[in-house]
Amino acid sequence: CCAIYFIYNISIQKITSSIDILSEVAKKITKGDLDQQVYAKTHDEIGELSHLFNEMVLTLKESSDKLILEHTQSQIIISHIPEGLLVTDTNNNLILANKKAELMFNFSNTGNQGKFLLDFIEQKELLVLLNEAIQKNKKVNYKELHIDKPNHKTQIFALTSALVPNIKKSKSQVITIIRDITHEKELDALRDSFLTTVSHELRTPLTSIIGFIDIVKNSDIKEDQKQHLQIALDETLSLKSMIDDLLDLSRMRAGKIELFYSKINVKECLEQLVTRFTPITSNKALKIITPFKNNSIFL
Repeated sequence: CCAIYFIYNISIQKITSSIDILSEVAKKITKGDLDQQVYAKTHDEIGELSHLFNEMVLTLKESSDKLILEHTQSQIIISHIPEGLLVTDTNNNLILANKKAELMFNFSNTGNQGKFLLDFIEQKELLVLLNEAIQKNKKVNYKELHIDKPNHKTQIFALTSALVPNIKKSKSQVITIIRDITHEKELDALRDSFLTTVSHELRTPLTSIIGFIDIVKNSDIKEDQKQHLQIALDETLSLKSMIDDLLDLSRMRAGKIELFYSKINVKECLEQLVTRFTPITSNKALKIITPFKNNSIFL
């Protein structure tokens, strides 16, 4: 009877000791220490439980390492995006911002996560854009933001925002891409100014040429000379029309002109082209033929 009690007591102590070890290891794992292992030499149920426990911890560690690696890679990618990135919730509280966005709006991501944007960013127009993105629900929203700098220069940012629903459909986020387009706007202004200046400079001599051709054409000259002058006049008027188109294009880009559509007669358009290029093709023994005979075809 004593021997049985002794064996029973030893078995209970072994089980209790193994459970204590499992408990201590489990506590360390819950605190994030995934390098823990249970070392059990027995081959009974406790040993099998310890083996399964170690495999579970190993799988958990592998998954954790994979998540940490993916998170690190995501952080590296976000930090190296050449445009500004701003992520907020539907209450306009900051969730995430990359370094480019911090430089653009002169704030620090550290210590401002979860805070209302206007607590550290002065531009109220940004909130207008974000609220519009929330109201449009998933639709991309675009806005240009002008910020006056201390050096009396204005920086222009192009902001594109979109509402992105959360996976659990409980909370949504607004992702905003910010691009500095100041240099692009300056180049556009220079190009438009150049086009306007050059176009005006070209129109002045063309107007004189058109006037002199018209005077000579209406004078007492041969009929074939009049035809040649008419072709020269048509070419000059065509060049003037192209210059006017350049000016219109400049005005369109500035939003100062609206497009209108009109029909053109295909046969007449082709006949004008044939007349224009006949002097060039005749010297090369070429002949231009137009297939259209119907004068009622319009585009």
